[in-house]
Amino acid sequence: MELFLEKLSLALAQQLPLPEKVTCYGVAFSGGLDSSVLLTGLARLDHMPVRALHVNHGLHPDSNQWEDHCRSVAVSLGVDFESLRVSIKPRPGKSLEAQARAIRYQALESMLWPNELLLTAHHAEDQLETILLRLLRGSGVKGLRGIASLRRFGVHYMA
Repeated sequence: MELFLEKLSLALAQQLPLPEKVTCYGVAFSGGLDSSVLLTGLARLDHMPVRALHVNHGLHPDSNQWEDHCRSVAVSLGVDFESLRVSIKPRPGKSLEAQARAIRYQALESMLWPNELLLTAHHAEDQLETILLRLLRGSGVKGLRGIASLRRFGVHYMA
């Protein structure tokens, strides 16, 4: 765990040029392995306040139990937890997954505090998937760079 924490701390310091005003990390917390590892690492680093931000789409029969699980993980780590329940009205011509993603990011943005940086637990497979999808859609060179490490997110930043 110590090696992971060192690498996480180094990544935050060197690879993520934080805007000066960032005073809190908000972790997009699904309760899955990736976001759980990120949340646990940030809570243990104790660099600045951390919050777990969960969006309950209500798309699965166990959505409410999953939300409860996320809350209990956050509490066990001593991290503030906020969840927002959203509803998705399927629209023709757009996949349910794409609609859920768009609504999730709107919800996450609405939960962010001023000067809070939203952190997502993207990994190498997510990067590859993004590049392949953009390639299939005929994206130019700029689109083939993958997911940017730090990007604007409304009036906030997301990493």
